[in-house]
Amino acid sequence: SENRARMRALDSTDPLTGLAVLPVLQLRLGDALRRARRSRSHCGLALVELANHGELAAQEGSDTGDRALVVAASQLSALARDVDTVCRVADNRFAVLLEGPYRPEQLHVLAPHIVARGLAQTAALPLHLSLRYRVVTIALPDWTQDQPPAEELDVQRLLARLNLAMDHLDAKRVILHLPIPDAQQSQPLAA
Repeated sequence: SENRARMRALDSTDPLTGLAVLPVLQLRLGDALRRARRSRSHCGLALVELANHGELAAQEGSDTGDRALVVAASQLSALARDVDTVCRVADNRFAVLLEGPYRPEQLHVLAPHIVARGLAQTAALPLHLSLRYRVVTIALPDWTQDQPPAEELDVQRLLARLNLAMDHLDAKRVILHLPIPDAQQSQPLAA
C-alpha cells in the first residue's frame, strides 16, 4: 500500500520540484472561485516566471538549470501560506493560488517579495547567480448572490489570460497586476 501511495503522489506532483501539477491547481482554483462566490470574498492568483532559467542552463549546465527550478519552488512555497497552492505550470513558470479571504492589496505586497526572494543569494546555487522572477497577478472578484453559477470565471481561460499577459510583458517590466475581471461581462477574460 505504501508503493500505491507513492504512485498516487506522483500523479499529483511535479517530479523535479515536488510541487502540485496543473490539474491539481485547476481543481483547487475552481474550488477557490466557488468559495469566493459563496463568501463574497476575493482570492488571488500569481503567475511567476523564472526569466533567466534558459540563461542559467546555457551558461552553467542543465543541472544548474534544474537546481534553479528546485530553488524557485522552495522560495515560492516559503512565501505561500498553508492554505495556498504553489504549482509548476510550465518549464519555467509557476502559479501561486492565494485562497481567501484575501485582499487584492496583498498581491501588491506579495509580488515584490517574490522578486526580492529570487535576488537573494542561496547556498544551492553558485554565488554569482541569482534568480530573476517576473510576476503577473490577478485578484479574483467579489461575487454577488444574484449571479448565476454559469457566469463563474472559467479556470482554463483565466490561466490562459495570465500566460498571455506574461508572454507580452515588456522585457524591462518585472511585475504586472492585471485588473480584476468583471464577472458580469460575457467574456471577462478576453485578452
